[in-house]
Amino acid sequence: MVIDNQIGGSMLYRTYDELTEKERMELRSLRNQVSFCLKGEEKKNRVAIHLALYLMYKYGNTNDCVSYKEIFDEENYDIKAILDEYFNENIWNELCSRGNQFSAEAFFNASFMPEDYDPMNGNFNTPSSIIKLANRILSVEDGETVAEFCCNKGDFLISNCFAEKKCKYIGYDLSTESCAIAKIKSALLDHSFKIVQKNVLDLDFEFEHDKVFSDFPLGFRLNKYNKDNMITEYNKLFGTDFTNMSDSWLFVLSVLSTLSKKGRAACIMVNGPLSNAIDNKIREFLIKNNYIEAIVALPAMMFDYTGISSALIVLNKYKSDEKVKFVDASKLYVKGRRQNVFSKENVDEIINIYENESQYSKFIEYERLVEENYSLNIKRYLKEEVKFENLTKIDDVLISVRRGATYSAAQLDQISSTEETKYQYLMLGNIKNGMIDDNLPYITEINKKYEKFCLNHHNIVISKNGKPFKVAVVENLDERKILANGNLYILELDEEKINPYYLKAYFESEYGSAALNAIAIGSTIPNIPLKDLKELKIPCPALEEQEKIALKYAALEDEIRMLNIKLERAYSKLKEVFISESED
Repeated sequence: MVIDNQIGGSMLYRTYDELTEKERMELRSLRNQVSFCLKGEEKKNRVAIHLALYLMYKYGNTNDCVSYKEIFDEENYDIKAILDEYFNENIWNELCSRGNQFSAEAFFNASFMPEDYDPMNGNFNTPSSIIKLANRILSVEDGETVAEFCCNKGDFLISNCFAEKKCKYIGYDLSTESCAIAKIKSALLDHSFKIVQKNVLDLDFEFEHDKVFSDFPLGFRLNKYNKDNMITEYNKLFGTDFTNMSDSWLFVLSVLSTLSKKGRAACIMVNGPLSNAIDNKIREFLIKNNYIEAIVALPAMMFDYTGISSALIVLNKYKSDEKVKFVDASKLYVKGRRQNVFSKENVDEIINIYENESQYSKFIEYERLVEENYSLNIKRYLKEEVKFENLTKIDDVLISVRRGATYSAAQLDQISSTEETKYQYLMLGNIKNGMIDDNLPYITEINKKYEKFCLNHHNIVISKNGKPFKVAVVENLDERKILANGNLYILELDEEKINPYYLKAYFESEYGSAALNAIAIGSTIPNIPLKDLKELKIPCPALEEQEKIALKYAALEDEIRMLNIKLERAYSKLKEVFISESED
């Protein structure tokens, strides 16, 4: 936020996002000049820059450039301690010689400019548009105790201070530098919020909180010793028997432990823990105790330090209904060059679908959550409902399903062959456009213990990892033996129940592809758990109806093969044009 100032004639309490580009450039120029006044390593120090802006706002208009120690308010103990560590008289004198170019308000505005991502100094920025969304969801009210976990510079708290809510505001962060900057910003706002330097995973909070926002660094990893100790402490607190969980849930439990009886919280986390098998018990605990109000899927590329997809989990200590609201906001954003953002209209639309059911939001009953093994994967619940008759589990039409052979690169090198043999090896990259390459790599032998991973005629192979998931039908083996890679599932079908080409046609359709995506887990590299694949329901009409679809699909696949052969011949001719024409 900015207050009325002389740079560009800004309006009262406008956010930085609402400034014109000219106004932003002028503020950046001011920041650069302040940075220029800092000597040596201090140029790189974010705390010193914020101290300089604070001092120039408070005292820069004094006519006599006396020592800042003489004019500084001695009662401001927090800032005094920071000054003693990060500031000196030489910087102050340099600032005074340049500061008269700008108004005091301009220095105030520059203090609240967004900063560049700087992970080495603990500067993980929370996008302002996500803070706006979290504020709308949490709806802070006067008189509440409001906290920001992993607060960095306190942006969530600052946004509420400018909204003039009369609350007790507290920010927690482990970084000395981030806490110092947050304290300086609090001083600029007449000490409207308190900053506590602490590890938010330690259960020694002084206050309960009515509203909490948490944006812990996505992808953060704890060492095993600390993690095991923390899980033990949480088990004592909640009366649970957790043995392991993703690190993300430890932060969520920490937030939950501090909520008042009517407390609510919004926590940002990566998508993987919402469905990973390792986190079943913690999800079961949260769902059974009715602590989860909503899951909001966020767009990718919202953060400047990672492109990973994430979600907002909303906790509620006093909800009465046994439902969880799932909201898909992943497509509601304005695309940026390096980072996507929510516009005001996007936030309005997300709040609308949050408060009302739509094709992008739905309440899911407790019984359904139990059915889905307590998964919080939004794709399981918001996929387009298509009414198929004769639905059956894949496991009911299989003779067997298994994962391919897991070979290390070194093991594969030992058995690879440059000469033609009757043994070949199928890898994920050998499946292109739904068809298996004719020219698979040769291997010298297949050990007897690996023969069970060899392919049979009309098996279906499905990629275990990555998107889009690949599907192919095995055919024309002749005398060849093909060993499947460990990144593939091998489905041996009961062809008296299902046609392989029919099943492939389904998986490659919009509906089948959505079904596979819905059971996939993991954020960075999505993968399909074998158990969930076997439980996946597919339409299984009478064989006569399957045959019609299968014949049409196989005919089109043959046509593609012929076109590919023609294409290869055309490419070969292209390479010969120059030589043949030159010889003529």
